[in-house]
Amino acid sequence: MKLALAGDVLGSALKAVSGLIPEATLTIDKEGIRVLDMDPSNVSMVNLSIPCSSFVEYDLENKEKEEISLKLTDLTPILKRTKKEDVVALALMDDARLRLSFDGRNYEIPLIEIEDRKQQKEPELTPEYSVTIKTSVFKGLLDDASIVSDSIAFNKKEKAELKVLAEGELKKFDSLVNVESTPKSTEKEVLSKYSIEYLNKMVSKDFGSTATLAFATDYPIKISYKNDTFSVSYLLAPRIES
Repeated sequence: MKLALAGDVLGSALKAVSGLIPEATLTIDKEGIRVLDMDPSNVSMVNLSIPCSSFVEYDLENKEKEEISLKLTDLTPILKRTKKEDVVALALMDDARLRLSFDGRNYEIPLIEIEDRKQQKEPELTPEYSVTIKTSVFKGLLDDASIVSDSIAFNKKEKAELKVLAEGELKKFDSLVNVESTPKSTEKEVLSKYSIEYLNKMVSKDFGSTATLAFATDYPIKISYKNDTFSVSYLLAPRIES
């Protein structure tokens, strides 16, 4: 296997994964690289895809597919050493190691075996409502809500605009959401609450300038990003008050 792509692309793509999962299995086939896995607490899922068209070199050397597992804590510090103009070459070594080469420097990190790894499949969801907002707006709302609570609620009332709500013991916050578009609308009221800690791991301009949020009442939220070089989506279970 011989692959090569821009270091900032690989770094941004793996940043989208490393906030949720400490170890990752990369599935590499003729379509590109994909990571699909649950976080250790099983409340969120990440689905990353880097298409083969984003690579400078993409050679599986006559293999249909490769699956390699590694610790992201081994990989991310190396990618932080790359500059935007660097091209990172990836190659599998005979001693179960991954070699990364760029700007005359070479690193090798061990591959690992993930015990009891289950083949993941993204569940089919049927959200009632979805909106696309600027990533910067999304991040700003999370920062605002975190002042008063560790969770944020998305509330779309009948024939009304989308609002976010947060409530602590003594403090409250609410704000209208500046929406770019509404891919799926509904006349029903929709209300669902999510962890700000997890959502903060799912928002970055590195993933895309806009985020599409799809959800329903007390239902998992799907957050999707797309840019010119990779796409990533997340699922997060709702917080339901007992």
